[in-house]
Amino acid sequence: MFGQRVLIYRMNGPLSLAFLMLILDALIGGKTVLVMTVIHNWIVRRRWLTIFILIGMTIALGIAHFKSSDTNLTWYLDSETGVGTYFSALVFFIVGISVFRRASQSDKTWSWIPLLVVFWGLAIDELNGMHHGLTRIFENSIILDNLEKSGFGIWVIIAIPIVIVFSIWIYYFFSKTISGKGKWVAFVGLGFWLMSLALEFVQSSFFSHSIQCGVEELLEIIGAIIFLSVIAVPRGRRASGRTLRKKSG
Repeated sequence: MFGQRVLIYRMNGPLSLAFLMLILDALIGGKTVLVMTVIHNWIVRRRWLTIFILIGMTIALGIAHFKSSDTNLTWYLDSETGVGTYFSALVFFIVGISVFRRASQSDKTWSWIPLLVVFWGLAIDELNGMHHGLTRIFENSIILDNLEKSGFGIWVIIAIPIVIVFSIWIYYFFSKTISGKGKWVAFVGLGFWLMSLALEFVQSSFFSHSIQCGVEELLEIIGAIIFLSVIAVPRGRRASGRTLRKKSG
């Protein structure tokens, strides 16, 4: 897609293909749904343990990244072939599983679909880097070319309108779907993503590449984990504030 080549001899190709097959099977109601249900229920029952483990692994990856060099692709978070890439893709996919289960349990299933597309789309994109291929569509733009030479990420500039619409939708969606403090936690997760995008925008103009890409990737992963903490909640805690007030009245 967008001229990006999937390298099958790396783990990226097989993993993205496996994710895609699991997603398609789940969408048609295959046996994958049962597996995803088990995973989601385990996360819900052990939500804070899951969050603690994921945050701990993220910190460990960050330490490994900052201690490694640009040539050590195993731990370098911007290599797109190392452990960090596979871990972040797995985190996005797991969050997508919880979104999928929430959608299937909701009376307004379709309202969850955009969020599902975002997380499962990010899981596959993390492995294939398709977003970088967006620049090829606008490679003849003089303005964007000058911005890139100044150290700004072209694909981020192109994606700005999408990001604005997505941010507004996230605010509206979580305001209507999540009650109490949960929606504010979701906004914190969105804030982490926006900070990550800002670092992607400036690329390495103001920081060393190692620091820039390390912090950017860590913010992206932590933001996803924060979203998971809000989405993977027991059913009894999902009632809206208005419903709770009616019951108490």
